[in-house]
Formats: sequence, structure tokens, C-alpha cells
Amino acid sequence: MLLDILYILFVVVLLGGGVASILIANYLFRKYRLVYLQSYLYYRILSFAFGIYGLLGAVLIRFILENLDSPSTTIQTIGQFLPFLGVPFLIAGWYLFIKLCRELVNKKLSSLFTLSFFSFHILFFLAYGFAIIYMSGYETVQHDQVSNLIKLAFICLETVVLIIALSQLFFYINKVREKTKRNFILNFGYLNLFIHSIIIVLFFFSNFHLAILVVYLFVYFTGDILPILYMGSYLQKNHKPGYSSQENKMDLGQLVKKYGISKREKEIIHLISEGKTNQEIANALFISLQTVKDHNYNIYLKTGVRNRVELVNMINFRHP
Repeated sequence: MLLDILYILFVVVLLGGGVASILIANYLFRKYRLVYLQSYLYYRILSFAFGIYGLLGAVLIRFILENLDSPSTTIQTIGQFLPFLGVPFLIAGWYLFIKLCRELVNKKLSSLFTLSFFSFHILFFLAYGFAIIYMSGYETVQHDQVSNLIKLAFICLETVVLIIALSQLFFYINKVREKTKRNFILNFGYLNLFIHSIIIVLFFFSNFHLAILVVYLFVYFTGDILPILYMGSYLQKNHKPGYSSQENKMDLGQLVKKYGISKREKEIIHLISEGKTNQEIANALFISLQTVKDHNYNIYLKTGVRNRVELVNMINFRHP
């Protein structure tokens, strides 16, 4: 009875940690309305969803089936099927984590990268499904071998994603003009490197002992609270919530200096303030519509706004 209560309390702690990280990310996004906070929020939601399906659900099902004295092959197959259902959440979460890191340094993920990323991971998802089918027709020894290969594949993929994501922070850090933001990005990167490295190592050894599995689940569900709190502390000291009030507004020269706005982006901001559509801006500057959209996106990333209304509201324009 006591053991059952401890299991329930542990699950509650895991779910509470995951929900807390989502709520904090949602609070920060709603308060500061920064582009990268939206990616961070969706990343946390998807990671939590995978944790429910792919990790916690699989552990609980294994525990139940073992108590029912189910055949080991059945336990192995079902234990792999639940993570399989959660893989789409994990893949989308990985993508958003990379996107978050790019947005922190005012960069946009290319369409080619997005297409390549999801094409590769769809193939991985299909291969994973084939491996589960393969496992269902073989004995325990083959099950263990395939399970180990799947586990190794997950470790390799997550390691590559971590390298790709954090390399964006460290490679483009010099492009960020504000010293305070540069320090924040570096510390945020090191913090995530530390936490996610621990998660990968614990996952590798999670089959060795129950205690390691328990610690792994705890770090997976609650580990991101620390980076989110650190981000919240940075935003509280360096960002004002919203840009609607007159006292928060700055003139265009201040905006250009503070956020590293280019000459072309400055021209586009002027035209946006005049109420021009993207097509009208393209015609006025003799550039393509897609180029205008790309410039708009870069402006939003640099200034931390979501749309042209918020952009105009944050600037005190003085038209002649």
C-alpha cells in the first residue's frame, strides 16, 4: 500500500513539474509577446506530451503487465508501441527547440532545413514502426537487441539535435549587439547543454537500475524549469511587457541602434508605419514580395514583436 502511494506521488510530481514549466512559459509569452517565447512554449507542450506517451506511459504499462505476469515478448512490444505513438510530438519538439535557438540570435530557419528535418524524421518514424513489427515475431533475445538499437538511435538523434540547436547560439552570438542579451544567450545555452546532457546520459543507463530510471524521469519532466526561470529573470530585468504605452515607445533611430536594424529594414519599417501592404512595399522598393516577407520576419525577430501592429506601437514616429 505504501509503495503504491509513493508511485502515485512520484507521478504527481512529474506531471506537476511538466505542467509548471508549460505554465511559466505561457506566462512569459503572454506578458512579453516575444517571438522566441512562442517557440519555447510549444516546445515545452510537445516535450511534455511525449513524456506522457513515450516515457511515463510506457513505464506504467510495463509495470502493470509485469504484475499481471504477461509474456516478456508482449511487455517488450507494448513497451515500444507507446513511445512510438509519442514520437511525432518528440520530433516536432526537437524542431521547435532548434527554431527557438535560431530566433534567440535573430535568425530564421530555412525552408530547406525544415523540409530536410521532417523528411529524415518521417523516415525514422517509419523505420521505428517497422522495428516494432519485427520485434513481435521473435524471441526475447531479438527483442533486446532491437530495443537496444532503437534506444541508441534515439540517443544519437537527440545528441545531433542538441548540437545543431546550441551551435546556433554559440556560432551567431557575435551578431547580437546587446551585451546583456549576449550574456543571457550564452548562459541559457550552457544551462540547456548541461541539463540535456544529463538527460541523454541518464536515458542511456536507465535500464541498468530502477533508481536511474526514476532520476531520468524526474530530470526529463522538471529539468526545463530552471532555464525557463532564468529566462524569466532576464526578461523581468531587461524587457518591458508590451509596447502599447507611450512611455515605452522609442524613435526609429533608437530602434535601429538598439536592435541592429539594417538600412533596408528601416525603409520597410517606414513604409509599414504608412500603412503600406507587403505588395505595396515590394513595388515601392523594387523587390519581390517574398523578400519583403523575409525582411518583416527578421524585423520581428530582432525587435521581439509578433506582427506589424505591435511594431508600429513600439515606435514614436515623427513624420514630416
